[in-house]
Amino acid sequence: MKGPVVTHPVLQVQGGVSTKRVDILVTEEPLEIRLGHGAEEDRKEVRLSVTMRTPGE
Repeated sequence: MKGPVVTHPVLQVQGGVSTKRVDILVTEEPLEIRLGHGAEEDRKEVRLSVTMRTPGE
């Protein structure tokens, strides 16, 4: 599993001067929420929503 933050190289341009540096980004992953109902042998599932979350939270 990825952590909640990753580093990524960026090129920062300020006043016409470019500088390579590393930035810290917050990662997110989708979490699908489903509702299951009915008898176990005839279970129906309904997708309620997909939300984004921070990994591990």
